[in-house]
Amino acid sequence: MREYGSTIGSSVSLCNIDVENEVDEELEQIATAEQICMNTQPVEEPRVGLEFNSIEDAKKFYNDYAFKLGFSIRKTYHYKAKKHDDAITSVTYCCSKAGLSKSQTHEKSHCQNSEGSNTPKKQFSNRRSGCKAHIVLRIDDREKWVITVVANEHNHELIVSPSKSRFFRSHRAITKEQKELIHMLNEQNISTSQIMAFMQAREGGRHNIHFTRKDLSNKVAEKNRNLIGIDVASALNYFRELQSKDPLFFYAIDVDDQQRARNTVDSYYI
Repeated sequence: MREYGSTIGSSVSLCNIDVENEVDEELEQIATAEQICMNTQPVEEPRVGLEFNSIEDAKKFYNDYAFKLGFSIRKTYHYKAKKHDDAITSVTYCCSKAGLSKSQTHEKSHCQNSEGSNTPKKQFSNRRSGCKAHIVLRIDDREKWVITVVANEHNHELIVSPSKSRFFRSHRAITKEQKELIHMLNEQNISTSQIMAFMQAREGGRHNIHFTRKDLSNKVAEKNRNLIGIDVASALNYFRELQSKDPLFFYAIDVDDQQRARNTVDSYYI
């Protein structure tokens, strides 16, 4: 739906951040030094009997352990006990390569059914390998989460490079503090490239950032989508008021059913 009748916009930049080539020799040396440091630091392994005050603490411990060793984790199972009002009493975290995906199961079946065929097999970049590494946690009578089962053996290569493992799904994230800073910079009309450069400098280098520029762009777009309905509604009311006072004023806003702008907004005098 296109409503006729633009937006009044002002662009205020509070700072000017020069965006240079991100791949420079100094940052690579820092990343290498960090990797060496991580490899020499002792890593506390999960063990039976280890206790945590909350399941969030337990997940963070296992995820930090996974990051240092070079794998990603996911939750595969949780159990709710009826006698505890359906509260979760057991949780299993496993290596992200545990089990087989539906695509791999289909591929395996297809290969068996077409044995001898010359049809090339589809390759998967993030294949599961049936890895058995996992931990099981149960809550005890003291409301403590305790590790009851541990399997640390992996059947695949571990990626110990922080520059790569930081982008694994369980490690790839924008913290709450980073989100607030990103939104603040975006409100000052700082570009995504400039925000990314600022975040990298703030965190001590791009190797300390656990998200990509696309992640940042998506977060900015998500925030803008939440606000745009309010902005468009205000703009429509403002333009209607102007048009009621001056019939020579013309505006055009392309909005959807939820009053969100789909395209650019135009306004001018005839």
